[in-house]
Amino acid sequence: MARSLRAQRSFTIGVVVPEISEGYAALVLSGIEDHLLEEGYFYFVVSHRHRPDLIQEYPHLLQQRAVEGLIAVDTACRKGVPIPVVAVSGHREVEGSDEHRFGPHVRLKACSRASRRTWTSKDRFY
Repeated sequence: MARSLRAQRSFTIGVVVPEISEGYAALVLSGIEDHLLEEGYFYFVVSHRHRPDLIQEYPHLLQQRAVEGLIAVDTACRKGVPIPVVAVSGHREVEGSDEHRFGPHVRLKACSRASRRTWTSKDRFY
């Protein structure tokens, strides 16, 4: 808490998954959890159950809870997400995305590097 107040940051990340118990998402979530805990971050996990309304709503709700960025696991976030997004294993090519050229580990490393500074709404890692 003191670190957050001194740095004026929440050190909180939102993780968006289709289903928490699904094998792939659970495996990826485990790695994300290990890395975030190692780096001293708190995180929220939400499951959208493939509902377009929740995919649209959750990034805004997480932003209201002071998350500094999102990790979207197998979830295509639409344009207009108000905070930085790291996409892991999107199966559709999103305009402006390097999904087809880089693996998830590259994006998580970019997220990790970015976490050492304040993220802004202009940062995009999808």
